[in-house]
Amino acid sequence: MGGTDGTPTGPDDWDELFLVLADERRRRLLAHLHRHRGTLAVSSLAASLAENDTGPTAGPDGSAVRDSRNRLYHVDLPALADRGLVAWDREAGAVELGDRADEFPLFDPLPDGLVGTPERSAPPTEATLPGQGVEKTDD
Repeated sequence: MGGTDGTPTGPDDWDELFLVLADERRRRLLAHLHRHRGTLAVSSLAASLAENDTGPTAGPDGSAVRDSRNRLYHVDLPALADRGLVAWDREAGAVELGDRADEFPLFDPLPDGLVGTPERSAPPTEATLPGQGVEKTDD
């Protein structure tokens, strides 16, 4: 992808990067690694992602964690590692943000960054346009 240093150089390179980041679960994965700077065990990451998928009240069962771990190993981590967004030691079962993760506006300047995702338990909020909503009147 891209130039000799891996930086996207043309539209196809950017399209490839955006295609990888189009998956909401991968954005949550990157956001989780960003919040917990440092190396994480893939098993711990799988459990966190599975809990987010099932919701905190239900909690993930063994099969949900196993499915999450399998998807990490076979789909998500290879795609992100190929683009330098994560550094993944497959044999040690450890992952951390890659050097390239800070090269892109993944976490800033947007309020939650490019990969920021709302918490699943939070209800959606409605935007209020000027002139809408409750208006205060003087009596």
